Amino acid sequence: MSALAGVRVLDLTRFLAGPFCTAILADLGAEVIKVEAPRGGDEGRYGYPTADGVPVAFLALNRNKKGITLDVRQEEGRRLLRQLLPHVDVLVENFAGGTLASWGLAPEGLCREHRRLIVASLSGFGQTGPWSSRPSYDIVAQAAGGFMSITGFPGAPPTRGGGSLGDFVAGLYGAIGILAALAARSRTGTGQAVDVSSQDAMFSLLDNWPAIHAATGREPARVGNRHLATAPYDAYRARDGWVVIAVATNRIFRRLVTAIGRPELADNPNFRGAASRLQHGDEINDLVGHWVADRSVPEVMDTLGPTAANVPCSPVYGVSDLLTHPHLLARNMVVRLPHAKLGELTVPGVVAKLSDTPGTVHRLGPDLGEHNQEIYEGLLGLERLQVDAPPPAPQQLLPRLLRRRRRLRGQRPVTLVQPPLAHGQLPLDVDPAVLEVQELGVEVFLRDTQGWGTSLAHAPHQPGREEAEAEHDRDHDGAAGPRPDRFLDLLFR
Repeated sequence: MSALAGVRVLDLTRFLAGPFCTAILADLGAEVIKVEAPRGGDEGRYGYPTADGVPVAFLALNRNKKGITLDVRQEEGRRLLRQLLPHVDVLVENFAGGTLASWGLAPEGLCREHRRLIVASLSGFGQTGPWSSRPSYDIVAQAAGGFMSITGFPGAPPTRGGGSLGDFVAGLYGAIGILAALAARSRTGTGQAVDVSSQDAMFSLLDNWPAIHAATGREPARVGNRHLATAPYDAYRARDGWVVIAVATNRIFRRLVTAIGRPELADNPNFRGAASRLQHGDEINDLVGHWVADRSVPEVMDTLGPTAANVPCSPVYGVSDLLTHPHLLARNMVVRLPHAKLGELTVPGVVAKLSDTPGTVHRLGPDLGEHNQEIYEGLLGLERLQVDAPPPAPQQLLPRLLRRRRRLRGQRPVTLVQPPLAHGQLPLDVDPAVLEVQELGVEVFLRDTQGWGTSLAHAPHQPGREEAEAEHDRDHDGAAGPRPDRFLDLLFR
């Protein structure tokens, strides 16, 4: 049995920081139910390169999760969300700060209503403070948290850390906070709100410089791949690639210079002690760099590696190298799972190896709404008609559409009236409305019905990137009102 078996998580998160947080929980055995918008789903399905149309990054990041669709921006969706809360231990969200509260779902209020519930909020700047409502992305978090100020080469611009570091670190802190809240609940019986700011997370990674600066007034310099406290410590180009070499003690330095055929350097006053080596860092790095440049990566590793000089060093591996790396394979960090279209997909394994209650990776991320029936009918006992919200009244629908007049490319203007509803058509007196079908991402077929105006039917709609991006923009910009591209949602909700 895994460590988090029996813990159920309702996952409202999207794209990266939040899904990474909940993936950690799922790896450790929690039942994670991922909630996506009915149209388009998580923008993570479209934000990375696909393989033959398959969103492989999304499937990897959302491994081990179940998936349902629910529009929490609508009152009907929030009603269903509230019905789910008594059945879960943890609710996780990563909307912009204050978004849940604006929907009447403030984390502290939900915790009061559901005594054992843990509500974790991951956002750019947290739920409190003057910047709490600001939108954020990874590079914003890295800049606002100070990380870019210490990253990069001397004289070069501040540099973003590789990958989406700000997102992943926030997700990691989110998982830590949730695990701490679960541990506290096991003693008190009471859940609580967990508030994680990406700015806070990046600020915590500044290599102790806030404490150093506060005490001494010193500012950290950008030193590229080098270290501010020791040398040699850098990336060096070999004939066929790159290696890193890290020396932090006098004993390691002596082993290094002996291995490269310069044992006398160990007794040179310029290099005796970390402070002296750092003062003469350019000189010692040039010596090591010239030695490496004359050799291949395997030759460097054979000379400096654990079976020889035992100097801390490594090749700079690429992704293709790592997928076949014997050490990662031995630690089950490269997991291959079956996929109907591609045969199999590769995902990361479980990082935290627990001896008695280990985690596991057993399935890829869900299709959009794959587990709707299991959750809504099996968990909540609802019938399909109870889940589907009724269509909007014509007086609500038509003003929205008429505000978005467009001209059909190559088509004649048409009169748009109420679509067929379950209770039949109603004659309406409306002005001509002109729509741009391609922009809406749906096919609309028009047929005349004499005195009844125009009736609409629609082809099966395929969720698209534009819809996901529009949904993402609403959450980050805080814009109100219906999304113009959710045409079918407005017609047939």
